[in-house]
Amino acid sequence: MVLSTGGQGGVRVGLADGRVASLNPGAARGRLSPYDVVRVKLSEGKGAPRADLRIRPQVQGAVLVMENRTGRILAMAGGFSYPLSQLNRVTQSVRQPGSTLKPVTYLAALNAGLQPNTLVMDARVTLPPIGGVGDSWSPKNYEGGGSGPTTLRRGLEHSKNLVTAQLLKGGIAEKAPASLQKVCDIALDAQLYAECERYYPFVLGAQPVRMIDLAAFYAAIANEGQRPSPYGLESVTQGEKVLYQHADRPLARIGAADRVAFYQLKSLLQGVTQRGTAAALARFSPFVAGKTGTSEDENDAWFSGFTNEITIVAWVGYDNADGRRRTLGRGQTGGHLGVPIFAQVLQAAWANGVAKTPLSGPSPEAKPLIADAAIDLRSGNRVSGGGFIEHFRLSVDGRLADTRFRLVPQEQIYAMRPDSDQDGDALEGGPPGENPGRAPDEAPDSDRFDPFGSLFGRPEPRPYARRAQPIQPPDPVWPGARSRSPFGDDDEYVRRPRRRDPDYPFGDDPTY
Repeated sequence: MVLSTGGQGGVRVGLADGRVASLNPGAARGRLSPYDVVRVKLSEGKGAPRADLRIRPQVQGAVLVMENRTGRILAMAGGFSYPLSQLNRVTQSVRQPGSTLKPVTYLAALNAGLQPNTLVMDARVTLPPIGGVGDSWSPKNYEGGGSGPTTLRRGLEHSKNLVTAQLLKGGIAEKAPASLQKVCDIALDAQLYAECERYYPFVLGAQPVRMIDLAAFYAAIANEGQRPSPYGLESVTQGEKVLYQHADRPLARIGAADRVAFYQLKSLLQGVTQRGTAAALARFSPFVAGKTGTSEDENDAWFSGFTNEITIVAWVGYDNADGRRRTLGRGQTGGHLGVPIFAQVLQAAWANGVAKTPLSGPSPEAKPLIADAAIDLRSGNRVSGGGFIEHFRLSVDGRLADTRFRLVPQEQIYAMRPDSDQDGDALEGGPPGENPGRAPDEAPDSDRFDPFGSLFGRPEPRPYARRAQPIQPPDPVWPGARSRSPFGDDDEYVRRPRRRDPDYPFGDDPTY
């Protein structure tokens, strides 16, 4: 109870045991009155105890900890307070998983033969409506634009929406609808859904999912495709009589993808914790792999991750049973909210007997089909010394299958390279005062297209050797939210760039 709110003693509260503590009111400063009943957290130390104000949150959350090999639920919190809400958000509610569902699409691409260093264009893409009905789909990255050719690995590590969408265009099947169907087949085989909504935003996590089903899928990744059946009840006894005993079930094989694809996906998800959107877990990355996720308007923030032994899924969001969708706030993403919760639960699990072991290598069944080779992490090029050790699928003849340029032709990569400081037409050694773009004995530009020039003693002109130049996008046409006025009266207005989280799959900019 609040005893005093001002004076030299500051805010003071009376505790249930009769002691008096000084209170740090925090955001409630100036709003408390004597005799208000408040919740506090005590900090014992020398002298009188100190208290911090605790406020009951409006936001909800849920966490699940499950054994990978058995499916046994070790810990589960379905909400903030059971007396306030009896809804178990682990088993009884469905929420949009956001980017935590992207591994399904990457698993389909790896199973189709793509390698982790396959180049994919991180660029705008528009997919036509399925069956010609509805609207076309043009997704956006959270930060807006794209970064050009990027490897499959970096696309998942940095949660690039455009890379995920580009995989539907020939990365999984020849046509986008067929690619989407293969992604749905894996989702159904993994028992993530009873039915799959065949619309393109599905690959970015638009279809809601139960947390317990998402956890079982991530446990299957840790098991190279063997999915456990989650259970929470071990046995029921009455005295010495056993009324119920859980029967062990064999792991179910997800047959829509092979062991090699699952192991490669596990390696990609480990990169998420090393360098990607969950880099805050870098100190745990030898032991942990996982994926962040954020739904539209930051309504849901996720992190799903696993070790060799357990899978942990954390979710934060507001209940929406009243039909209203409430945002967690700008920037409140899976990397900012889900990852810290996951880290605390993981350390508690290790402190309470769960083994802490480095992520295991490929199984005996998958190892003969995988070859390790060093690559440049950014470009995907093979390197002879040093570099990042990547895990490649071997072809049927035992050779390393090179798919780096399957989706982005090598000629296109070369055409996009920036030129050197010297222009491609310039030649060194020309006399002063002459055109630096041609040799001294070369025909002038006016004669380059003269079909009879060589007949009168003039040498044949050399073909131009200029390399392709990147074309700059045109300036936007005024008016428009991002355009500039032709009258020059908006020079002082510079639109500040906004930070965007790579997990967030939807754009809220009206100029999109």
